[in-house]
Amino acid sequence: MARLKRITPADIPQHIIQRGNIRKNINKGLALGNEVFIKEIEVLNNARVSSRKAGRPKKNVE
Repeated sequence: MARLKRITPADIPQHIIQRGNIRKNINKGLALGNEVFIKEIEVLNNARVSSRKAGRPKKNVE
């Protein structure tokens, strides 16, 4: 039986990677584009449209 070739990120076509990014952002309701575009959208809407780290924010210990 022949062994399957190990797939590396360089072997994955760019359009497949982009499709995954598009699907992820649509499902989460996030903006899709470069960092400058996303920052402009956030400023115009006065709301966050990019993802943040999951979970509860840590408390400030003073």
